[in-house]
Amino acid sequence: MATDMVIGRIEFSPGPWRVRDGSAGVVGRNKVGAFEVIAHVAQRSQIEANARLIAAAPELLAALKDIVCEVRDNNPSKLAALAAIAKAEGK
Repeated sequence: MATDMVIGRIEFSPGPWRVRDGSAGVVGRNKVGAFEVIAHVAQRSQIEANARLIAAAPELLAALKDIVCEVRDNNPSKLAALAAIAKAEGK
């Protein structure tokens, strides 16, 4: 059974998320394990690309957090990564 993931202080539907076939929807599993639409992508010319990016968000955030932990120096790339993490966490 899926549970909400907590990153920082925000909760979101647990990954993996995926693009729903034949639509502009991104789906993920809810608390009881059933798939539900978690996002709709509206701009027709970019529907598939936007939906794929949204679907990858949980894995991207987790990977970025892992990478930041491995980088010792506060170089511009690490600072940009920390800012992106803060933005994703609503800070």
